[in-house]
Amino acid sequence: MIILGLLDSALKVFRDLAKREGLNIDEEPDVLNDELPDAIHIDPALGKTVLREDLPKLFDDPSAPAWYASRKLDGVRCLVLVDVTIEEQEHWPQAQVKVARAKAYSRSGKAFHTLQPLLDDIKRGLEGWSHVSSLLEGEPPITEEITDVKWMRGSVINTKRFVLDGELCVMRKSEEEGGVMIEDFKGVVGKVRRKSGVAEDVRMFLLDFIPWSNFERSFTGSEDFRPAYKTFDDRHQDVVDILHRMEEVTLEGEEHSLRYLPQQVISSMAEVDVMIEEAAEEGWEGFILRRDVAYEGKRSSVETAVRARIIFVGLILNLPAQIQHP
Repeated sequence: MIILGLLDSALKVFRDLAKREGLNIDEEPDVLNDELPDAIHIDPALGKTVLREDLPKLFDDPSAPAWYASRKLDGVRCLVLVDVTIEEQEHWPQAQVKVARAKAYSRSGKAFHTLQPLLDDIKRGLEGWSHVSSLLEGEPPITEEITDVKWMRGSVINTKRFVLDGELCVMRKSEEEGGVMIEDFKGVVGKVRRKSGVAEDVRMFLLDFIPWSNFERSFTGSEDFRPAYKTFDDRHQDVVDILHRMEEVTLEGEEHSLRYLPQQVISSMAEVDVMIEEAAEEGWEGFILRRDVAYEGKRSSVETAVRARIIFVGLILNLPAQIQHP
């Protein structure tokens, strides 16, 4: 009884000391309470108009960062904001990661209301995945650092934000011979414009992983956390890591909502011409060129939309930054 009394007294003293320092040993810290709003101001990267005759200029400087090319999908742009809490302790082998909240937005900053299956998949993939801490290494937290004392051990909890940038598509079999899977633009628009309901068959082709400080340049962090601006090649590797994780947590015979779109390094006009020919033969909407540089929001020259169509026997390029659908 005397020993228990001494332990209780020691714990009371410890609680008092912790309280003076603003620390908490009894309750989980309340990091984020509010839901993300239904409308936000965002400036995602948009393609810039480039004429066919101007394309060779992209390769004038051999020492310039490389271009990455990918198919232009016929879908709807989507940006998923994800907030995660990362708890680290000196004696823990791995960080503890929890998804605090996630919400999907259009490129104009309006929330999509039917994509809960997509958000559930993202949460399932990221929850408990310690590698998220590495993906966001050096990223400034969006909330003040919280020091939490549990079981006489101190741990540091930070909440960080990132953006998953991609294209929403509904896939269907084409009516042509072979029945390859193609995007159904009208189908996906009809599903994501609804204010209620659940869009089970919408898939998101994941194109980019962007730490919040890279996406929102006005968010500059603090003296302890200065943003590290990743190039597209680094961010693409992060995309690959996330998709591998999704495969790991998805049961055999089931599928998740995220999809991979191959990126190909392009270093010459000859390679561009090959892609133009491929886009025409396959009936693509076109293809996108992205420079291997840090993310830059709004319309810029680091992302170029190329639209290819065959008319009669010749190939022409029509290059609006935003694809216009009939």
